[in-house]
Amino acid sequence: MGLAENIKVRRSAKSYSQAELAESAGVSQQLINALENGKVGSTKFMPEIAAALGCNVRELDPRFGDAGRLKQNASHEAKAASELPILAAMEMPPVSMSVEISVEPVDFMDRPPLLENVRDGYALFVADDLMSPELERGDMVLINPHYPPVPNTTCILLQESGGARIGKVRRLLGFTADEWHVKMWNGPVDSVPENSLNRQAWQQCHRIVARYCRR
Repeated sequence: MGLAENIKVRRSAKSYSQAELAESAGVSQQLINALENGKVGSTKFMPEIAAALGCNVRELDPRFGDAGRLKQNASHEAKAASELPILAAMEMPPVSMSVEISVEPVDFMDRPPLLENVRDGYALFVADDLMSPELERGDMVLINPHYPPVPNTTCILLQESGGARIGKVRRLLGFTADEWHVKMWNGPVDSVPENSLNRQAWQQCHRIVARYCRR
């Protein structure tokens, strides 16, 4: 079994929910979700997750501790400031057509040229198919939060709700002082593809500048 299945099986054996495992390991639920769905191949928190599941880290991930991985982990903290944080997203109830975005990174990646000197730039795993075929579940997008909103670009609209960060990935058709006019390509059958979002509620509009296709 691979890492994702190993975590699922051992979590089920201990009757843990994802949230309970995350709390026991001292990590975010988004990280557990990303690992179990294969969106993240490993993490520096593997020892903590293994301890919470009552097993050895290599029982979860046989590759953990390989020479290359050891080198990567040893330099992780030192490089974190210069690396690009990767955030995870979790689908919310279908009626909301939104995702909850992790506040803390679930991993880091080498900073790509597009975001080499961009403060607060980040990567995000796509958690739904609402923007398919442009963006598909499991893709990774790169985001520059400092680009101004421009019509006919794909963005993530953000709001804070009850201590959580909620996002909607949409095509930005245009905007006024009060509203974002947006569109999704692949919504549910009974949904309206184009609609408007109140800018007082959705205060941030971060532009997607690149896409890495899922593997």
